[in-house]
Amino acid sequence: MLASLFTIADNFFKNIKQSRRYWKKTEQCLFLETFSDLIEEGLPFNDAISFIQIIMPDKKECLREFESAARDNQSLAKAFSYVISSESKLGRIALAQEQSYITQTLRNISKELLEEDKRKQKLKKALVYPIFLIFSALGLLIGIRHFLLPQITMLLPKDQNSSQNLATIIWWIKRGPDFLLGLLVVSALLIYWFKRYSRPESNLKLAKNVLRFGFLARPIKLFYTYTFIQELANVLKQNASIMIALGQLQNEYMPVTTKLLAHSLEQQLLSGRDVIEIFNSETLFTNELGLVMKRGDETHQVAKKLELYAKDCFIEAEAKIQKAISYIQPLLLLFVGAVITSIYFILLAPVITMIDQLM
Repeated sequence: MLASLFTIADNFFKNIKQSRRYWKKTEQCLFLETFSDLIEEGLPFNDAISFIQIIMPDKKECLREFESAARDNQSLAKAFSYVISSESKLGRIALAQEQSYITQTLRNISKELLEEDKRKQKLKKALVYPIFLIFSALGLLIGIRHFLLPQITMLLPKDQNSSQNLATIIWWIKRGPDFLLGLLVVSALLIYWFKRYSRPESNLKLAKNVLRFGFLARPIKLFYTYTFIQELANVLKQNASIMIALGQLQNEYMPVTTKLLAHSLEQQLLSGRDVIEIFNSETLFTNELGLVMKRGDETHQVAKKLELYAKDCFIEAEAKIQKAISYIQPLLLLFVGAVITSIYFILLAPVITMIDQLM
């Protein structure tokens, strides 16, 4: 636990040192949209960066690093790592550069970043007030433990049977804040450990196991279906076959989860199984995906059908996320209400005990 805390602190100070490289979601969207428009209009790469430096003067140094990385490595994925931190998005940029549909991919990523920022802001608004109340209640419990607990203890009668309830309340005053703080710290460390050290293979197995919980199955399937088939559709639009497209999705820049799924599907194709049957049998994809591919195959528009279905998956996933966020605040408020009610009874219990003794 101490090692994890030191690691978190070290990363925090590194982020402070590298704050000049930090890009807000809105800044990333502006850069991606502007860069894609300028390149599509035929403006040379260097001129496009120079123009963006004019409209984004605070990012001149980072844009010089971007230009230098693109010139030295001839890889836009490497260059965009100075702007975007998401591995999956960088992999999509690398694949798009190889297949020559870079501008459309940049616009798609810009749209996704904008939606992520909107979702993040809504989540912040939903959480800020309940979290403030939770810490206020926690502070009140700590105050009661330090200032009122000695007086409450003096009211404890000698008869142990009559003081059982009051003794339970005193135990809660002593241990409650430590329990709540410990729960918050352990939860934060578990989330950090999972994000930092979990392996992609384990993540896929975990996702498949979580599918057993009905209310989580649909959002997980939508996520994996959208992230995979949007890139598959982009490659297929370049007149590539399914086999070639799956091979392209295994390039070095793509996320490991995408590589694993593409490799699994490719191996099943090599074994002679039907394409539609393979996609239908993959539990991480939606049940409708096989039907979409069948309709696309019948009309010779597989790439177009997959592209449209990817957009539908994205819209449905966003709707489910927004619905989940709308439930978070009431649940947190209920928890805060329970904590405040318990504090009220803690303060009221000694008075009730004294009244019972007098009667």
